[in-house]
Amino acid sequence: MIADKLRQAILQAAIQGKLTKQLKSDGSARDLLAKIQTERGADLSEIVADEIPFDIPDNWCWVHLGDIGTTNIGLTYKPSNIKAKGTCVLRSGNIQGNKMDYTDNIYVDCIIPESKKCYKGDLLICARNGSKRLVGKAAIVDKDGMAFGAFMACFRSKFNPYIHKYVSSPFFRADIDGVNTTTINQITQENLKNRLIPLPPLAEQNRIVARIEALLPELDKLAKEETQLETMQQAFPKAMKDSLLQAAIQGKLTKQLKSDGNARDLLAKIQTNKDLPDITEDDIAFDIPENWCWVRLGKVATVKGGKRIPVGHALTTTDTGYRYIRVADMHNGTVNDNDVHYVTNDVFPLIKNYTISSADVYITCAGTIGRIGTVPDNFNNANLTENADKLVFKCLNKFWLYYTLTSSLVQKQIRDSTTQVGQPKLAIKRIETLLIPLPPLAEQERIVKRLEQLLPLCEELH
Repeated sequence: MIADKLRQAILQAAIQGKLTKQLKSDGSARDLLAKIQTERGADLSEIVADEIPFDIPDNWCWVHLGDIGTTNIGLTYKPSNIKAKGTCVLRSGNIQGNKMDYTDNIYVDCIIPESKKCYKGDLLICARNGSKRLVGKAAIVDKDGMAFGAFMACFRSKFNPYIHKYVSSPFFRADIDGVNTTTINQITQENLKNRLIPLPPLAEQNRIVARIEALLPELDKLAKEETQLETMQQAFPKAMKDSLLQAAIQGKLTKQLKSDGNARDLLAKIQTNKDLPDITEDDIAFDIPENWCWVRLGKVATVKGGKRIPVGHALTTTDTGYRYIRVADMHNGTVNDNDVHYVTNDVFPLIKNYTISSADVYITCAGTIGRIGTVPDNFNNANLTENADKLVFKCLNKFWLYYTLTSSLVQKQIRDSTTQVGQPKLAIKRIETLLIPLPPLAEQERIVKRLEQLLPLCEELH
């Protein structure tokens, strides 16, 4: 995302002296180091020229983190030490978005050494984690009276506001990613102490922190807008597809022609003798063209169930001649040909009444419910799982039926018709009562042709 890239670019520019102006009145960071050296009564560790990764302003200097502050690894405690009340032990989860977060705290009741306590102004760093991405995340502790856990490090110095920005920079991150360990993603105490940091004079440190803090809200706003845009972009193709299908089943995608005749004549020709509920005005979701009609699915198609594999038989990838289609094989409106299974032995005669052909349409009715599709010609007479039903019909365009059943109108009916007692199930009698708008056959074919032109464009939007 652009916001993330900008954030990283700003942090990198900051630690290279490119985000703020250098002022003579700031003095030199070397004066800071001399003062630190005097206070600590120890020499600074040596830095050789080959270690220096990039140029910095003349009044800045390179230094190891261990020379300008102290660091400790946190508290190890037993499960029995965890209590409802006690001392809060800070962990990785207490750092969210580079800030302290206290929504998921752990409290312990045990003796806590001074070295395992943290105070306001300390820099809390995730030092070990199962996820390498989380190692190195940090936040400034904003209150006293807490401890920190064994997978955390606590860095204490006079320059923590600036150091916090430094440990968030790509330069520091690259160092972490370059550390190899054999057990767990971590940054050890020695790793941390030996990190090189470009140190500006204190006044410029303050300007850097202030400048970054001023820019962060704008970056957060940009990140939020990018996330919203990305969500919209991801949702748009599906929304466009749903709109096209909705237009198709409402007769708004194609032109109605007198030569098509009337769907009522088609219904009279093909309707089954199934006794189904009458269609009332309240059932009708929208207006359709005059030569179309509303119909229960069971009036134009016969719904037949699949079959469970009989006891004593199983699935195999060896070609026995008896192909078996599972719900797991049904994706994107068809059957996956990459994972073909067959029924073992001579089971085919036992379940031949439960085969599906390329002329049929399937609908899944258990487990994953509501998948609609057709099977390729090479799957003709494949055995159908008991978790799917087939629709057998005549004088209908099977791809029109497929598109109609995948529309939001029908999918909502499927959801509403699915029983939720025990394992969710879509019963055959519920499938038969699904309400669909029926166009004349000629217009069904025009609808399919138009959708096959437009739907691939939706896929290209991903």
